[in-house]
Amino acid sequence: MNFTAEQLDPERCAAAIETTPWALKEWTLVVHALRDGKTCVLIRKGGIHEPGFAMRATHAVLFPTGFHDGSQPIAPGDGESRHASRVTGVPVDAAVTVLGRWRIDSPEQLRAVAPLTPLTSTQLETRFALRPKHALWALLVCPFRLRSPQILPWHRSYGGCRSWVQLDKSTADITPSPFFLAAASCDAAFLAATATTLERELGAAVAFSAPSSP
Repeated sequence: MNFTAEQLDPERCAAAIETTPWALKEWTLVVHALRDGKTCVLIRKGGIHEPGFAMRATHAVLFPTGFHDGSQPIAPGDGESRHASRVTGVPVDAAVTVLGRWRIDSPEQLRAVAPLTPLTSTQLETRFALRPKHALWALLVCPFRLRSPQILPWHRSYGGCRSWVQLDKSTADITPSPFFLAAASCDAAFLAATATTLERELGAAVAFSAPSSP
């Protein structure tokens, strides 16, 4: 899989977020790993009230959460701190461009790509077993760090166990300035090597298109 300069361009990602400000919810430990360039893979299945994981956008800020359903902590020691942040504001310091997606159809495939993620084998196996009629997806993303981390005011529409939220422009200053992004956290060589592993273990990427509005 080859990547264009546009796909890895932080200004292009920031402009897309300004136009349609989507946020992708993800566990805090995964957000940190993406932000710090330690991974470029997300494993997604959709929220408990969603009919599977749908691609809402190809560019999004990352909305950190330590909760699965809004009440039970996932990461040890993370639940209380994330709950406090959710009440007053949401810390945002990273964004992603989605480059490709692959369907994971078996536990064997999941184990093969597990080293690409910061999640534990137990967390991955639980996600695979949950709601077996819904597909499990591996997303290859180009992560970016925000040059100036933001605290987004909490809005009730952000609640619930869902994959995506659209940032509320009435309570958040969604402009190119707050979401000015630094260079990609992962270089093209790392992304290409990861894509090669995903293609080897999961086959060809599944094409997708993301709507520009909900």
